[in-house]
Amino acid sequence: MVIDEKNKMYLAVLLSLLLAFGIEVFIFNGQYFATKKETAIEVPLEYCSYQGLVERYDDGSILLESGEDGAYVQFSVKDSGIKIKNIALSVSTVNGDESWWGYLRKPYAVISSTSVEAAVLVSGGEKNAVLRERLLYGRKGESDIINLPDVTDAAEITLQLKGVKGSELLLSGISLNARVPIGILPLRVFAVFLFLAFVYMLRPESMLWTDRLLEENGKIRKRYLASALMILAALTVCVPTLISQNQVFMQSENGFHPYTDLARALAKGQLYLDIEPAPELLAMDDPYDPVAREELKVPFQLDYAFYEGKYYIYFGVIPCLLLYLPWHIITRGDMPGWLAVSVMLLLAYSGAWLMIKNLIKRYRREMAAAPAVLVWMGAVALLSLPAAMGDASNYYAPMLAAVDFFFFGMALCLSAADAFDEDDEKKGRIMLAISSLLMAFIAGSRPQLVLGAACVLPFLLHVLFVKEDDKIRPDIKNCLAFALPYVCVAAFLMLYNALRFGSPFDFGAMKNLTFAFLDKAGFNVTAAAAGVYYYLFRLPAFTAFYPYLDRSVFDWSNPNMLASHPSIGGMFMLYPLLLLAFACFLKQEEDKNRELKWTGIISIILVPVLAAVTAVMGGLMDRYRMDIAPFAALAFACGALCFASAEIRKPDVKILRGLLVFAVIVAIIVSGLTYATEGLNYLKD
Repeated sequence: MVIDEKNKMYLAVLLSLLLAFGIEVFIFNGQYFATKKETAIEVPLEYCSYQGLVERYDDGSILLESGEDGAYVQFSVKDSGIKIKNIALSVSTVNGDESWWGYLRKPYAVISSTSVEAAVLVSGGEKNAVLRERLLYGRKGESDIINLPDVTDAAEITLQLKGVKGSELLLSGISLNARVPIGILPLRVFAVFLFLAFVYMLRPESMLWTDRLLEENGKIRKRYLASALMILAALTVCVPTLISQNQVFMQSENGFHPYTDLARALAKGQLYLDIEPAPELLAMDDPYDPVAREELKVPFQLDYAFYEGKYYIYFGVIPCLLLYLPWHIITRGDMPGWLAVSVMLLLAYSGAWLMIKNLIKRYRREMAAAPAVLVWMGAVALLSLPAAMGDASNYYAPMLAAVDFFFFGMALCLSAADAFDEDDEKKGRIMLAISSLLMAFIAGSRPQLVLGAACVLPFLLHVLFVKEDDKIRPDIKNCLAFALPYVCVAAFLMLYNALRFGSPFDFGAMKNLTFAFLDKAGFNVTAAAAGVYYYLFRLPAFTAFYPYLDRSVFDWSNPNMLASHPSIGGMFMLYPLLLLAFACFLKQEEDKNRELKWTGIISIILVPVLAAVTAVMGGLMDRYRMDIAPFAALAFACGALCFASAEIRKPDVKILRGLLVFAVIVAIIVSGLTYATEGLNYLKD
């Protein structure tokens, strides 16, 4: 029986749906089958001992007033013979709300999905303590299960429970070796189906491997343009949908909204915020000393800059000027955080595509559609953008804005270079000026990422400096088009800084009120080395069940008390396809290919440099990988195109093609799992 192409497609769709459902049941719900025959052992709450204020309710539940370090619950399993595999906790925050108190003395964020931080300490026999920490949903009537390493000689189990943003907890049940329920998530099934459809499109006999992406004139073919627009439309629906699972993004009045505060202030014609500092903070000799603030229990606004009795926003001002302030002026209201992050995420996906399309147009115009899509998907996977959808704050906003400016700036820089090569100097200068403006905007969003402006130089050197009579001279008009946007933005930012902090070079980062000695931070070899290891080369930790990647803490010598958050591993360890970036060091014969090579090399150098800078300035935080990721993505794209330019024997082409497909698929999977490990997995909602 011969199956025609149309029926073959229908069959592929059906099989992909069945396989997606099978993956949902057997892969994402593996714990259900592993614990199917388990019988949970209930731990009577009355037999537990407690540290902290305790109130027993008639239904047997325990109210814990946890305090700063959390409440300790302890029970003995000595001589029980139980082989402990997991512990299930039914614990919720009181009243179904949570507020991040710390030393703020006012709600930091109020969200409807509550969460509890749980640490499990298993001790006894000859074993050292085994510690497991994770966030629980903390909703009344629900149970969360924490997997433990098999422990056969345990004597005592200690639980430290702490409301992530709350002070009181209700403990209603503890059990050992609980059976994990099965949970089918339709949204996840659909995401896996789309992923399988993508893999099917890349099958060896697909015409995508022979059909060119671009026309002879460099324009994208109509059928692929239509496909790209459909993908963008799908992302426009999916991204806000996923973000809406994170309830903190849906709040309008409460929460950490620095750009909202800044927009309100700028609309009034002032640079400081309408937030009155606490008298205790004003009375301090050194308000930037976190130890002194803790000892004195001084109320303060976390992660806001403080100077001469006023609060300021140290985040870059450009995203506020382009998004939040116009929204506030036009609507007289505040721009929703979910909308701002959605817009910037969609721009990041689009900008990465435009940059890679322009790279292909300039250097590999004959490239087929399949490898072009693979390069884009691999670059996007390296960005770990889904993590921004799971983060419960606006910390990603300035980083995402910088990523957007970088990608669109690179894309327009390539358009400018092409225009000059085609002797269209007017168009070239316009593109060049806009590209420089976007690159300059990076300094007003995430200042350290402005180093990425160096990536445009290999494309533009022949434009900025022309050769005449064996002499090289600067082209004044082109140099002005390139330099003026940087000068204008720099002058504006210097004036903005001087008006706020009395210095044109002070962005306010060292005046940020946080839990570290930022004002004493300086270059430190230990911190720089720790950053390179943490962000690039740290081995990932794995778990036996979904989401398979585990966030683990990295201890480092930290004299300034900079942050050290759990991470899933370094980029080179998580994304082996990044190794393709080193193909930029291959010898290139053509002049244009040498431009590509040197752009890739600059990007590769920036990756460890920014890892070190980020660690020295801000510490070790998984979300700061986005400071490094755009340059890793560009390095990978340049490396892939350099490698495609190399002479390869025909028998090796299929092998290398298969390796590229495999590496990109792995990167996409890792990127998706990163979202699942980002705090609470909000897809459960």
